[in-house]
Amino acid sequence: MEKFGCNCTWRVNSPTIVLL
Repeated sequence: MEKFGCNCTWRVNSPTIVLL
């Protein structure tokens, strides 16, 4: 949860994380 608000392919829980 350290890469919150990054433009990376981090979609472990929700695919919306990638947009954030």
